[in-house]
Amino acid sequence: MFRVIFLIALLIPFSYSSTGNLIVKVYNLDGKVAPQNTKVLLYDDKGNFLEDSFVDSEGKVTFYNKPSGYYTIEVYQYSSLTIFWGSERVFIPSGSTNTFSFTRKEPYLLDISLSSSSIALGEFVEISITLRNPIKEGKEVYVKWVMDRDKNLPYDFELTSGTVNLKDQFTYKFLFKPLDIGLYYLLVILYSGKVTDVSEWVKTLKVEVKPLKIDVKTDKVTYELGNDLKVLGKVDPVKENNYIFIQLLDPDNKTISSSKILPNFNGEFSLTLLNFNRDMKEGKYTIIARYVDVSSNYKFNYFYRLEGKEVFLKPENFELKENTIYVKYKNRSSFSREVIIYLQIKDLKGTVVSIAGIKKEVEGRKEVDFYLNLNLKAGEYKAESFLWEANTLSPLAEKGELIFVIK
Repeated sequence: MFRVIFLIALLIPFSYSSTGNLIVKVYNLDGKVAPQNTKVLLYDDKGNFLEDSFVDSEGKVTFYNKPSGYYTIEVYQYSSLTIFWGSERVFIPSGSTNTFSFTRKEPYLLDISLSSSSIALGEFVEISITLRNPIKEGKEVYVKWVMDRDKNLPYDFELTSGTVNLKDQFTYKFLFKPLDIGLYYLLVILYSGKVTDVSEWVKTLKVEVKPLKIDVKTDKVTYELGNDLKVLGKVDPVKENNYIFIQLLDPDNKTISSSKILPNFNGEFSLTLLNFNRDMKEGKYTIIARYVDVSSNYKFNYFYRLEGKEVFLKPENFELKENTIYVKYKNRSSFSREVIIYLQIKDLKGTVVSIAGIKKEVEGRKEVDFYLNLNLKAGEYKAESFLWEANTLSPLAEKGELIFVIK
């Protein structure tokens, strides 16, 4: 009986499965499941392509009934270009399912920025492209970037960078100077053997003709006998090989000097035009600067001081009358001046107890006066008077002082 049972057992085939299943769950670098335009390709251990499939809404793909053994998977995302996310060697066990999690591992574009979103024709914009390698293992990478106005071939401009060994993070910097106006779009493609990332047309640059502008001024508001006249200014934008023409008009609007100068690469310019002498009239002068088809002007003053004396001396009068301080100055030049008169009252401790000031235009050879009504306690005080040029706040006379007593 035993022999019969044993013989029957030998004749019944032994049931054993030598195949298995593979489930691949694909994740992006932010931890989210891969979008459904992501495909997983399966190769045998000899590199022969077997099968591929797009991931489902859960970022998952399943390969059924594969002979047990080692395989290679490759992951790609399909957009305007095919983007390689990486590969991995996996094992399919006999009679069971291996669930494998795959996270994107190829270098990617971390950040793309422009130094400005709008520039004038003829100006440069700096493009910064930052790359990151998520696995910190050195990989040879390079980028290709394109600037174009209609996003179609032929492109307005394209450039391929040099190769770098990317171990963690790296930033490329490029300068771009558009040759025409319009709205430009930026496309960046990252390569590491294959395309590993693409920016699409995400950044824009507006290029337009910038209105030409020129500014001019002098290094002083008021000049005196013997001073050098320095003219300075700026043009924007710079037009290559175009001169700035400088014209100086005297108080009678007669041209007394003409010069020309080229701006530097920043559009700035400066030159010393002349030295003021006694043959030049006192009064308001005008600088006119012309560049291409625009111009600008600036007015300034010139007078000469009397020999050995200031235009204003100490106050002509500085006195107290019935609780009111009076001060008077005389303009000894024939040139009108805009001045500030400032009065302050101090007690014996040096504490300022009252102040007042006024701005006035003083005609040539004329006097200017000012007064301050006092409301002080009995005691001894000191009044101080100051005279400044209104535009520059430079002193025009010696400080006046008056000691007085309030009873």
